Formats: sequence, structure tokens, C-alpha cells
Amino acid sequence: MELFRILSGPVVGAVIGYITNDIAIRMLFRPHRAVYVLGRRLPFTPGIVPRRKDQLAEILGRAIVEKFFNADDLEIIFTTGIADPVADALVKLLRSEVTPAQIIEDNAAWGEVEKLEEDLCVRIQAAVCLGGLPETIAREGVGMAASLLGGGAASQALSSGLGANIEPALAREIEEFVIEHGREHILPLIHSEVQRLGGSPMAELTAQLAGDDDAALHETLKRLYLRFMSRHVRPIVESIDVGGMITEKIVLMTSEEVEDLVLTVVRRELRLVVLFGAFVGAVIGAVNIFL
Repeated sequence: MELFRILSGPVVGAVIGYITNDIAIRMLFRPHRAVYVLGRRLPFTPGIVPRRKDQLAEILGRAIVEKFFNADDLEIIFTTGIADPVADALVKLLRSEVTPAQIIEDNAAWGEVEKLEEDLCVRIQAAVCLGGLPETIAREGVGMAASLLGGGAASQALSSGLGANIEPALAREIEEFVIEHGREHILPLIHSEVQRLGGSPMAELTAQLAGDDDAALHETLKRLYLRFMSRHVRPIVESIDVGGMITEKIVLMTSEEVEDLVLTVVRRELRLVVLFGAFVGAVIGAVNIFL
């Protein structure tokens, strides 16, 4: 009986310490949802983490952004950290047998290509008219006509003042033709060339434009990427709401998923806390023997 009395204090203290710590830790996560009795919510339901999940998500999102992924950190990542991988990926794509048409089809961008063709056609028409081409064609046309007429009266008339009088009117006619009918002649040519290029392997097109030196192509693409990012990275990174995305992801998680996530990281430490509670209870029980 004396031995039982001596051992009972530490054993009971250990059991109580173990159970209380285990219950306290479980109450962090359990129950996952509020429990109601007679229309009233029971205290401590749901657990602390499920009850404060939204606040926890907001705090975690804000803390991660402030400590790890603020705009300055993202700017460094985009301008230095991933420049080489981006260039490597682009070189691999440009040296592959995939065609531009396959890339466009994968991205469902045919409508955009058609818009680009239309825009290019309009630009060509404008360039022809504004670049003085109608006047050049009119002048050269009058000269050719005079030459073809073989030096007769008509040829002499064109070579004298008549040709100079005809050229402005002819230039206006050519310009009006380009404006009114240029699309039906230019657009099919553009479309045909786009189709031809679209069906050619990227490796073939790249070899024609950049040669076969992969290292030089890598450096060129890296330089272009860094030049682009140096101008546009700040608006890009400021538009990325990392904190908001983290907060949203955590909010969308169930209480069970949050518990699993936390326990995956600290399960061993929480187990040690429970065992430490048993140890402290045993020590208190042992001390009570001598009081």
C-alpha cells in the first residue's frame, strides 16, 4: 500500500498532464465546426484555428509578402533569377520542330492572327500612299510610256510638258486605287505568306534569322528579356497580389485541410508538448508526496 501511495501521485500527475495537454492541442483544431445545443453555440466550438482561419489566412498572406515576396523581391526574381531559364526555354522552343501554326493553335489565337493580317494590310496601304509610291509610279509610268512610243509625236509630248501635267492626276488615281482596292490584292498575299511561315518548323525559321549558334541566341534572348523586364517589371510585379492569393487559398481550405497542413509541419513538436505535460504532471505528483 505504501508503494502504491508513492507511485500513485506521479502516475496520476503524469496521466493528468498528458491528457490536459493532449486536449489543449486538440482544441486548437477540434471540433472543426461549431456545435449547437438548443440553438446556442457551445463554448470553444469550433476549435481555435478553424474559428480564426480567415484572420490566420490574412495574417499569413501579409507576413509572407512582407518578409519574402514583396514587390522588390519579385522584381529581383524576374530580372535576374529566372532570366537564364526563360532564355533556355525560348531557345529550346525556337530550335524545335514545332511550327508557329501549332503554337498559335495551342493558344487558340487564330482570331488574333487574322486581326494582325488586317492591321498589316492597312499599314501597307497607308505606307504606299504616304511614302510617295503613287507619285513614283506615275513618274516612272509616264517615262516608260514615252520610251515605248518610240520617239514619235506622242512620245515627245509626254517627254515635254504633257507628261508633267499627267503625273499628278495619275498619282491621285493610283492612290485612290490603293485605298479602294488595295485590300483585295494585298491581304491575300499577306495571308499566303503567313500560312507559309506558319507551317515552317521554328528551327528552320530561327536558323534563317539567327544562324545555328545556340549560345549567341541564348544571350540575345536573355538580353531582350532583361531589357523588356527593366522597363515593365515594376508594373507587372505590383499587379501580382501574392498576399491576396495566399489568403484566398487558405480561406478556401477546409478546417481538416488546415489541420493536416499544420500537423505535417509540427506533429513531432506537438507530440513532445504532450509528453512534456506528462513529465511535468509526474514531477508535480512526486513533489506532492513530500508535502
